[in-house]
Amino acid sequence: EIQSILPRLDPNCDLLKLMLSVAEGKLNTKMVEFNHKTTVCVVVASKGYPGDYQKGEVIKGLDKIENIPGVLVFHAGTKLDESGNWISDGGRVLNIVGEGNTV
Repeated sequence: EIQSILPRLDPNCDLLKLMLSVAEGKLNTKMVEFNHKTTVCVVVASKGYPGDYQKGEVIKGLDKIENIPGVLVFHAGTKLDESGNWISDGGRVLNIVGEGNTV
């Protein structure tokens, strides 16, 4: 998952330049530098995925994890309902990435 790779890119890496070099088939491995952290990505999927899956389930607990250092939340199959709650709207709902020195 790209969600677990991007946080490891060196902050000085020019992502646009990197993507253009990939598109042009001129990727130079020396321009890709990563930090030495370890990342783990957990995909939260809707019940029934990859077959018929449910939509509209309220996602609880995001407020508890979004401000934890080293934790990133990537929304995929989500949307806000009329009340401002995050709800599921796809098969792959969230990607939760933890970053640290070890697993």
